[in-house]
Amino acid sequence: MRPIRTASIIAGSFLLVSVVYLLTSDWLTSHAATSAEQLARMQSFKGIAYVSVVALGLFALTSRMLANLEEKVLDLQKGREQLLDTERRTLAGTLAASIVHDANNLVAAIKANVEFVASTGELGQMEREALEDANEAIERLTRLNQKVLVAAKKKTTNAMETVDLSGLVSETLAMIRTHSKLTERTLHTHVEGDLRAPVHVELLTHALINLVLNAADATGAEGKIRVSVARKADMLELRVEDNGPGIPLEKRDAALEPFVTSKEDGTGLGLFSVAYCADQHRGSFEIGDSELGGAKMSLLLPLG
Repeated sequence: MRPIRTASIIAGSFLLVSVVYLLTSDWLTSHAATSAEQLARMQSFKGIAYVSVVALGLFALTSRMLANLEEKVLDLQKGREQLLDTERRTLAGTLAASIVHDANNLVAAIKANVEFVASTGELGQMEREALEDANEAIERLTRLNQKVLVAAKKKTTNAMETVDLSGLVSETLAMIRTHSKLTERTLHTHVEGDLRAPVHVELLTHALINLVLNAADATGAEGKIRVSVARKADMLELRVEDNGPGIPLEKRDAALEPFVTSKEDGTGLGLFSVAYCADQHRGSFEIGDSELGGAKMSLLLPLG
């Protein structure tokens, strides 16, 4: 509605000024002219002057509007570049953290078996030396995994920042509103006021984008998506709902695993990265049914 209102104000102002000018100038020229020939010359001059002023005004107005538009386009491009950079770093870090987690589980199992063999006591010198080498290799692998995990956390997180969630959600949705997946969807938002919480901005922004774009994929053209942020006891709930087909109960756990996707061009890391975001905030991520008829994705984060 804002562009229509602005255009109406500009058009109405122009019409009012033009009518006042024409009536006033006609009255002045009719009283100032001493002959029909002089009146004709004054009318011609008046018309040329009017067109010239209008042309200069249009030039100034369009120049200002095009400059503002160019600035907004550049800001949008910058925001998208930052978004792509954040997405690449977040996915790389999330995947690395997942691999390290699984590797540590395997290392723990290997270490337990080595310690079990060592505890039997029926070992020769060569066997004991082999076990010592194995233990040393396990310790090195554990330290290497820890280094990779630290690097992964640096890629996926910034320091916690206490931010206004309303502003964060609004800015994120404005940044992706022109995404091709959202052009034919209806997007509703509701964010409670005075909601400030310490969050990893990059992780939370990326999680919100993933949830909204996943909802857009699920709904198809003319779909409905609802984003809401509200206080829930001592937690903050970020909820994204849609009117798509939803996710069956038996498939919800698998949907959170990496590389599990039903989309031909999907990576299977979208919901996995949302669950990782919840884990990094010591929160939780839940998949349920929405009253809109589709899926309800709830990201719960502690407020304190």
